[in-house]
Amino acid sequence: MRFVLTLTLVAGLLVSCDFGEKSEAEKPHDLQVACLNGGGAWNTTSACNGDVQATPTPEPTATPWLSAPDQIAFASVRDDDSIDIYVMDADGGNVRQLTDGPEWDSSPAWSPDGTRIAFHSNRDGDSDIYVMDAEGGNVQQLTDDPEGDWDPAWAPDGTRIVFDSNRYGDTDIYVMDTDGGNVQQLTNDPGWDSGPAWSPDGTRIVFASTRDGDYDIYVMDSDGGNVQQLTDGPEGDSRPAWSPDGTQIAFASGRDGDWDLYIYVMDADGGSVQQLTDDPGLDHFPAWSPDGTRIVFCSSRDGKSNIYVMDADGGNVQRLTDDSGGAGSPAYAAGVVSSIGSSDGSNSRVARAWPLGLR
Repeated sequence: MRFVLTLTLVAGLLVSCDFGEKSEAEKPHDLQVACLNGGGAWNTTSACNGDVQATPTPEPTATPWLSAPDQIAFASVRDDDSIDIYVMDADGGNVRQLTDGPEWDSSPAWSPDGTRIAFHSNRDGDSDIYVMDAEGGNVQQLTDDPEGDWDPAWAPDGTRIVFDSNRYGDTDIYVMDTDGGNVQQLTNDPGWDSGPAWSPDGTRIVFASTRDGDYDIYVMDSDGGNVQQLTDGPEGDSRPAWSPDGTQIAFASGRDGDWDLYIYVMDADGGSVQQLTDDPGLDHFPAWSPDGTRIVFCSSRDGKSNIYVMDADGGNVQRLTDDSGGAGSPAYAAGVVSSIGSSDGSNSRVARAWPLGLR
């Protein structure tokens, strides 16, 4: 069995977790600081433009603040037949719509500093890679190819975006600068290479490929060299996602042979495979929380694709969305808020830091 990782609408219900508009012929398929200045605006320059100044006397002391709520970006069909990008808190609340077009926007991926979201869209005909501010503004098109570009993922240092494309026939993995320039092809193998994800240290890229028949998980160096096969099953393994500490990889698989997809986790070298979900349906598109304690995923276990979250060991499963048209392609981002200032309260600033290797 080969899993065609495509969007399928049946009787108006979205039953696939991957919202890419690929046809079967196309594809089956870390510390950035932002400072709050005195005027209340976030300043995301690395040095905060001098807004945070250490005062030698008295010594600065840290005042504890509550962590900002984790955010999950996802794609959903809500009000019409178009697919748009939304953001919600990690508990499923406070849903905000970021894109609103007549076409399909999917596969959101947060930049490591939390200020931008990359995604793929067919708004101009073919599927291309776009980027926007985290609030949905300032949309920019990064690729413009007559074929399809999908599945963007940011490098942990925020300087590059990896994606897959069938621009030269087979679907292969490419990388580009974050402005869309300097595109380089990383794989060139018969079959479909898809769903790339960076290791937290930025040295390796994991992906799924049909180069040996069925979908399996592979890993390569970030320049495309040293390709190694991690899984070798008779069915399909897809959508790999690296844990924030780099020790494990979550993925979706139909290796049980019952036409369902489940979430599994394995060591980064392909060993110690463990099954995390076992509900009938399609469990797909796993993504780790930045602290590594939870995994968000999409599932059709209740008849339509929606977003769920569970502990990293597979326990405590909770549904986060209940969208009549379906929801999928979840991606975590998080910010930790703290205060920096002197003990007497002068020179006080607020800083927000996002961990490296969100995706």
